[in-house]
Amino acid sequence: KAKQIKKFFNKILMAILLIIIIGGGMAASINVEKFQNLIRFDEHTSVATRLEIWQVGAQLIIENPIFGIGLGQYQENYNQRAEEILGKEPLEKTRLHSHNVFMETWLNAGVLGVVSFVWIILLAYFQLLKVKKKEDRFLLYAGIAMLTYVVIHGLIDVTFWKNDLALIFWLIMGVIFSLYKKDV
Repeated sequence: KAKQIKKFFNKILMAILLIIIIGGGMAASINVEKFQNLIRFDEHTSVATRLEIWQVGAQLIIENPIFGIGLGQYQENYNQRAEEILGKEPLEKTRLHSHNVFMETWLNAGVLGVVSFVWIILLAYFQLLKVKKKEDRFLLYAGIAMLTYVVIHGLIDVTFWKNDLALIFWLIMGVIFSLYKKDV
């Protein structure tokens, strides 16, 4: 019991140290121009541009909720409709994709596509929960980390709809689904 308490407090200590390190890094970067760009929404920054891109994408989903707009049609729709949807000239005249994997999936493949994509991700997480062998623990943690990274990064980019990133996504899925083997 004392060993478990010691492990628990070590984890809490590590979490506190991690928060202090991350918080210190963030506090030190407040005056750095790159950090300032994250909080400027009215200038031509990455965040401001993405907010406009997402606004256009959201409107396109509202207008085409069932089937989306079709594969690879975001750029053309953005070019033609961004100014109308935003009510002003967009910061970027042309955009290739929506910078959000879930939005992009919905736009490309409709509601069935986004439901299927989310289902694949959930199946992968459930697959990881089935791993019981000690020798597969490293792959289990690596699989969780990689899949979580793809999902989180997908909130600001299209981690599935670019050829190279799609290949990485399916390699991760292959590793995850190969971890659990039923006893035959």
